[in-house]
Amino acid sequence: MNLTLSRGIWALLVLLLIPLHLRADAVYTLTGSVNWSFEVPSLLTGEKTFTIPESLITSQSVSGIFAANGCSVTQIFVEPFNTNFTPPAGILTTHLDCTGPVSEFGYVLSSDTPFLSFGTYPLSQGASLDITQTPEPNSFVFLAVGVISVLAMFWRR
Repeated sequence: MNLTLSRGIWALLVLLLIPLHLRADAVYTLTGSVNWSFEVPSLLTGEKTFTIPESLITSQSVSGIFAANGCSVTQIFVEPFNTNFTPPAGILTTHLDCTGPVSEFGYVLSSDTPFLSFGTYPLSQGASLDITQTPEPNSFVFLAVGVISVLAMFWRR
């Protein structure tokens, strides 16, 4: 097998293997009186409650009565598919610790539809939940290796 052909096969194999390593994270962002964002390795699905600890919350802010009471987000509970409602709904519960007269608060929001895919979900009290997809940093490394391999193959010709 000549050297050019083996380089071409190597580049093709690298490009074909890239999709096996690509993985998208799911970024959940709440916008409303309470704002927060967190990132998890995949979409949260199923009829169960997912607990998001404070250590995974990447950003947070509060306004209105929550800000006046010195509240901060300490935990998030996501129920993507709650069957206690007809039709099933998505439920978010944000646990807040406050320095005002009320020391703890549970802020519950619901959607008319379950959180089954990426997109924007309107919630009660005028809030909204955005679930977006973002590639892993390693995905860019694999993509760069593939592109460099193809460029090297053509540069040698």
